[in-house]
Amino acid sequence: MAAETSLIDTVKLRFLACKHSPKYVGVGVGVASVVLGLSAWSLIASSSRMTECPPVRSKPVPAGGESSGSGSDPAGGAGCNAESCPWHYVVSDIANRLHLLEMAFKEQVVAREMIAQEVSNQSDSNSAIEQKLGTFLRRLEQVENMIRMLETRQQELTARLHSDEFVGFLIILAIMVEVMLRVRPKVGEINPWGLRQRMRLSPNNRPRPTSEPAAISTPTLISSTVTTAQPRAVADMTRQEVHENNNGGGPQVAKPLSNGVSFSPKHGLFLRPELCIIAFRRDNPALTSFVDSTLRHLDDIKVSVRPYYLVENHDHLRHCPRTRLYLVIFEMEERVGSSSRGHDSDLITSTVRYIKSLGASIILVVTNDEGSKKLTAHALYNTHLRLLQSHEAFQDLTSTGRVFSSWRELTSHQLSHMRKIVKTALNLKTGLR
Repeated sequence: MAAETSLIDTVKLRFLACKHSPKYVGVGVGVASVVLGLSAWSLIASSSRMTECPPVRSKPVPAGGESSGSGSDPAGGAGCNAESCPWHYVVSDIANRLHLLEMAFKEQVVAREMIAQEVSNQSDSNSAIEQKLGTFLRRLEQVENMIRMLETRQQELTARLHSDEFVGFLIILAIMVEVMLRVRPKVGEINPWGLRQRMRLSPNNRPRPTSEPAAISTPTLISSTVTTAQPRAVADMTRQEVHENNNGGGPQVAKPLSNGVSFSPKHGLFLRPELCIIAFRRDNPALTSFVDSTLRHLDDIKVSVRPYYLVENHDHLRHCPRTRLYLVIFEMEERVGSSSRGHDSDLITSTVRYIKSLGASIILVVTNDEGSKKLTAHALYNTHLRLLQSHEAFQDLTSTGRVFSSWRELTSHQLSHMRKIVKTALNLKTGLR
């Protein structure tokens, strides 16, 4: 009965262990173990009832009231015990197997707990991954918002660009209209047909009234002959320029002339890499000395005409040597504060304009100027010269530093600056001797 009670307690404990296991894992295994325990208990109970040993009958006691020998039978009245029971081994084997089942059940419980722990860890990992995924989705949404903003800005910039292009087109159109309006009068002036019409309407080409030769005195006839000779010469030179520039087709355009000299740009001329010195007065020892002293400070300079090329009238300009650089020397008059004469001023202006039409470089030197005595160390010319102030042909020369003025000789600073100009114009290396 004690064995049956212990077996029932074991079954109850296993049932409770299955009931209170974590998260009710292994309910089926617990129920199976309970059924197995109940089956074992019923088996043992039935076996115990079947194997109850019959009571041992006691032997009759002799008359003397004492047994022979020891006086008592050791087996008398004791029945069968645990050792002598034939079902003892069966019950022991069943108890051992139940113990093994209990150990296996405990191992299964431990394994289930480990599996539950792993499942819990996996759940935590899944939660962390879900949080990271949520963060990634939020950032992806932010990137999409930024992309939409960039697309909006691109559309705005595209619209502005189209508007700016339209405004730029309007501005360019306005500039073209303004240029056409400003250039149109000048184009009309250089129009060959308008030029021919102006030449026909010129006073020099109008028919002159005829008069009787007897009614004209000799001095009057001579003066009229001299007066009409110059326009005829100018007309002949104009026709010669038109014939030289005719290419065989199209209208013939006459170049603008001044005193018989054409100042229009001349293309295709070959200019020798030389220096041409131009002066306006003959037999001037001071000028010759000035030219020699200036050339002594320059090396490797080839001069086309020595000591200089003399220009006394406008006709001499057409025969001037074609060189890359011209040194124009103009000598002031001896009187203090006097300017150049009108004829000399017109001649030097025409000379500068003609050289510019050739495409050559010009250096203008004004000598015998008393105002240049007080020049500073780094000054190139006397800014108070009336010649330079009254003519526009010298403005670009003064702005580029190609005008010099002196009293007798040039200063070292002026010579150094002149060497740089010569080196640039002739592409030569110059230096002091």
